[in-house]
Amino acid sequence: MTLPACRAFWKSWFDRLFWVRIHRYAGLVTALFLAVAGLTGNVLAFTFEIDS
Repeated sequence: MTLPACRAFWKSWFDRLFWVRIHRYAGLVTALFLAVAGLTGNVLAFTFEIDS
């Protein structure tokens, strides 16, 4: 691999690693939001059954 091709390879590898990390943490934040929304929605939907 020539030097410019080697640099292009490492640049693309670091770009991929950056986007993989962004995607991972965005997914975790979204999952946390959906879990909280689901739990609070369940409490609101079943308030009558919980109270009795």
